[in-house]
Parts: sequence; structure tokens; C-alpha cells
Amino acid sequence: MIPLLLACIAEAFIHFNPDSFLAKDEFDLLYWCRKNFKGFHSISDDGFLQDFKQVYECYQALQNVGKQENNIKINM
Repeated sequence: MIPLLLACIAEAFIHFNPDSFLAKDEFDLLYWCRKNFKGFHSISDDGFLQDFKQVYECYQALQNVGKQENNIKINM
């Protein structure tokens, strides 16, 4: 379940920022990296948090649509 979730999140982040990617260190820890004009940022930078906020807001919107669809089916 977790690898699928990571793949979905990675796909969404890449959509928002094509110069971003997942990287793994020697301890198998995953990092989200974004390229800027000066270098790369790790998962701990503000850009990651902004990207994550956008993806989370999209996720919440999709959840709300799903709930509305269920309510429509129940009311019919």
C-alpha cells in the first residue's frame, strides 16, 4: 500500500514541478528533491511543503467529490 501511495504522490508532485524527483540515500530513506537554478532542495525545504499542500488539497477535493457521489446514490 505504501509504495503505491508514494508512487501516486510522486506522480502528483512531478505534475506540479517537472524538475522534481524521489531519491534514496544509503540508508534507504526517501527524499523528495526539486531542482532550482542553483542546485537541489531536499524534502525539508519550503518548496516541498508547498507542493505537498497542493497535492493534499487536491486529495481533499477528490474525497469531497466521492462523498457527494455517495450521497447522490443514496438519495436516488
